[in-house]
Formats: sequence, structure tokens, C-alpha cells
Amino acid sequence: LESVGGVATIVGGPNRSCVAGIKSQVDVVHMISVGGWDAAHPNATAANGSEWWRVFEAWNSDGLYDGIDWDIEGNDNLASPYNTLNISTLELVRDMSADGRDA
Repeated sequence: LESVGGVATIVGGPNRSCVAGIKSQVDVVHMISVGGWDAAHPNATAANGSEWWRVFEAWNSDGLYDGIDWDIEGNDNLASPYNTLNISTLELVRDMSADGRDA
């Protein structure tokens, strides 16, 4: 969840056609991970959690993913701002998750 040119945008992730092929063959839940070790935390200044949920819904309009795996972790660089969770990031996760639950 990043801001590209000031617009809330979802970038990265696995090859969608590969995931779709697997999903068509196996009846399992498919989650998309946000974060990971050394990854930036979701951008809470680009949009709030509700706005991010709408971005996710548009990005996932084909229903490929069943939900979000919040994988917000730290960073090897001890000076990185991603070694702490600030309130705005926690609020983004809370609000986006609530909107996803209610969808």
C-alpha cells in the first residue's frame, strides 16, 4: 500500500495469472500479504483505512484474493522508521480490516 504520485496504489505481489491458475485447481483461501521483514509499512498519509479498502476492492475486483494478511514487521536497519508502529498505521489496519469484514 503505497502512494504513487500522490495516489493511493497497491503495487507488487505475485503474478496474478499464476495465482488464478492455482486457485482454479485448488479450493483454498488466497490471502495477499501486506508487509514483511524489511518492507515499508502501509502508507497512512496517502489514504485512510476506508479509502485503502476501496483501493483494494478495485484492485481485487476479480475476487482473486479472499483477504489480507497483515504482515507488518521490523527492519534490519535499526534507524528505520519501520521498526515501530505508529498510531496512524494501526488505525489504517483497524479501519481497512473493519471495512473488509463488513463488505
